[in-house]
Amino acid sequence: MGLPGLDWRHPPPGGEFADRVCAMACAVHAAGLEVAAAGSMWGPRHTTRLATQFRRWLADAGSDPDAYQRRLALCLAVDALTDTDPLDLILPAAKALHRC
Repeated sequence: MGLPGLDWRHPPPGGEFADRVCAMACAVHAAGLEVAAAGSMWGPRHTTRLATQFRRWLADAGSDPDAYQRRLALCLAVDALTDTDPLDLILPAAKALHRC
């Protein structure tokens, strides 16, 4: 993707920054972003809610390798999402992948 924390070629300046980048990218990829409809640059509330849920889970990582694995699991869960899947299934799917 070329994003810090998601692409090893672009190391993040810190774990919290990488978590925020990952959470935002995954939420927008899954739920979309309609800037004009939202009235602000952060987008619709459901996208912001998803990003907050993702970031909280990513922040619970106990180490840098664990954080990277969580980011990867979240990205894979979002990529596997179909148009008919409820967005609330993303985080449980990422957690299941992370436990593998």
